[in-house]
Amino acid sequence: IDLQTLPPELQRSLGLKAGTNTVGLSSMVHAVLGKPLDKRMQISDWERRPLSQSQLRYASTDARCLVSIYDEMIARKLALPAPSTMAV
Repeated sequence: IDLQTLPPELQRSLGLKAGTNTVGLSSMVHAVLGKPLDKRMQISDWERRPLSQSQLRYASTDARCLVSIYDEMIARKLALPAPSTMAV
């Protein structure tokens, strides 16, 4: 799901401030799952190989959070965005 294109009504349903253009994964995880998301590795050197264990953990946590948010949206029976707003 492209967090930047969530309709305002869906943002409000998820407990986010609608229309602020600052919908990020961290704020969404906090609003929907009620947990903080550590974003310290976001600014690490992602071009350097091999990736560190911290970077791998960060990336897998981000992916896991997106699945958890999607599952929560389904559980709350929220209208999901149209396929055109889904990230590939």
